[in-house]
Amino acid sequence: MARLFEWQVGFVGPPGYFDASPTDFLRIAPLQLGVQARSLAGPLPPTQSAGAAQAIEEAILEAASALSRSGADLVALVGTNWSPLGLRSYDDTLAFCARLEAGIGARSVSAPKALIDSLRAMGAARIGINATYSAPDWRDRLADYFTSSGLSVAFCGNYVDLGLFSETRDLLEQNGFFPESFAEASICRVWDHAPDVDAIVATGIPSFVDKAGRTRRMLHLTPDLESCVPVPIVATDTALYQAILRELGLSQVLPGLRMSIGG
Repeated sequence: MARLFEWQVGFVGPPGYFDASPTDFLRIAPLQLGVQARSLAGPLPPTQSAGAAQAIEEAILEAASALSRSGADLVALVGTNWSPLGLRSYDDTLAFCARLEAGIGARSVSAPKALIDSLRAMGAARIGINATYSAPDWRDRLADYFTSSGLSVAFCGNYVDLGLFSETRDLLEQNGFFPESFAEASICRVWDHAPDVDAIVATGIPSFVDKAGRTRRMLHLTPDLESCVPVPIVATDTALYQAILRELGLSQVLPGLRMSIGG
């Protein structure tokens, strides 16, 4: 198959969502790299229903296979909420990625694995988790995932736990969009809850809206946020993008981040 780019990356995103990850990643990637994206076919079954894990895994396999057939060298799975797949730990994620790669004939990276790899590379053992917009059940599964992966979780809280919303309903109604001030406020409040951690993890990929209506994500804000706390901030998007570059053998690192590794 003729190739358009030296490196070709496919992104698998959630259904019914215009994912910013391919665009954000492309803007910091080498010029010889191209991206293509495919959302999961929806609607997906409720996460706790019988057979949900298998159905979701099959949907991921279908999307990833289409990207691989289109010429993707590597498929990236966006987002940290993969616990419906039964991924309760890093080892579970490794096994899932192995099944996926065997099925599509291409390499893969996933956000949960990328987060753990980043933390391990910097020697972080104790973490505080900014669970951003996660509902309480997702928040708790995230804490369990990191604990089962060998990390000590000192605190895990979403924007309600951090005092930025009073009710979960109000949090979920935002659909992932928040005032830009929430980025700094949430990181600082995690540090207030857990000042003895080695790193702060920010899960999800929230969009922060400035006064002009422009959206930015943790990728864009983390260099400034790291001046507010004395420990590295490891965000889902920055960890995933660094994992992609590392897997492709590229030495480029994301600018200005304490968590930049592998370069």
